[in-house]
Amino acid sequence: MRVLIADDQNSIRNVIKMIVTDMGGEIAGEACNGQEAVDRYSEVEPDLVLLDINMPKMDGVEALRKIKELYPDACAAMLTSQNTNEMVRACIGYGASHFILKTNPETIQLELEKIWKELN
Repeated sequence: MRVLIADDQNSIRNVIKMIVTDMGGEIAGEACNGQEAVDRYSEVEPDLVLLDINMPKMDGVEALRKIKELYPDACAAMLTSQNTNEMVRACIGYGASHFILKTNPETIQLELEKIWKELN
């Protein structure tokens, strides 16, 4: 499983990198904002892209919209600390298949394990 991680917080990216590699996955790339995520996706075409909702330059929702426009079969999961119904509906409307709350590493790992099982 090749994963692209897009989050403006380096500490979150590092936690996710550790979890993904411990699970046997590969980090296909990293991005600090939504525009970088779109650009990197085109370069590395990962199996899964993890998009933080709140990022500078371009937020994760807009990055999701652009990625799905270019790559309709892209598998995307949203990373968030806010799980409002409005945000969930917007992201589902643009094609997000999962939401991962960034509450703690255990929660992130459990959600990634669910996604892994669905994709394999």
